Amino acid sequence: MEQLADTVAENFATTMVDEMFPEIWSKKKEDLKEFSKKDLAKEMFGAGIFLGIQAFVDSMNDMEKTTKNKPKL
Repeated sequence: MEQLADTVAENFATTMVDEMFPEIWSKKKEDLKEFSKKDLAKEMFGAGIFLGIQAFVDSMNDMEKTTKNKPKL
């Protein structure tokens, strides 16, 4: 079960990077070029955490909506 959780997390992270990095880079490219390596790492780490939490909250909201709309037996 732990391996499944690791696989899901890894796939989620890969998908987020593939989908979100180009968007973040295009929006903040000029500012990010001015950052030190440490500040750039910190900024990108923070952006990753934000996007991960946002995706988690969105999925929880979707699950809640699905549960509310599911007919009771």
